[in-house]
Amino acid sequence: MVEVVCVRLEEASVDSQAQAESLSALMGGQSVKAVDGETFLVYVSDSRDAVEEVTDRLNYAGITAFVEETVRSLYDDGECPDCGEDIPEHYTSGDSCVNCEHVFTGRVHENGV
Repeated sequence: MVEVVCVRLEEASVDSQAQAESLSALMGGQSVKAVDGETFLVYVSDSRDAVEEVTDRLNYAGITAFVEETVRSLYDDGECPDCGEDIPEHYTSGDSCVNCEHVFTGRVHENGV
């Protein structure tokens, strides 16, 4: 099973593709997708706690970031429980549905150096 973890860097990267490649190397070759210059999705496979694993690797590298579990996987079929709207892949706890404004919840881990 693959878990998707959202990483929001404290400092935005000018070259998001290069930052995604750097994060992928740091994550042991796991796939990383840039959403924008500060938000990245890490696709973690074979992990009991993907958020903890990503947080530990960022701490080890001295990178300050918010690491959050994406909420899409926490909701049946990745849909809003109120209106059925598809939840975007990068949504995390506190984001709201674009259709009905339902606020999604999940767990948040903060790391700092």
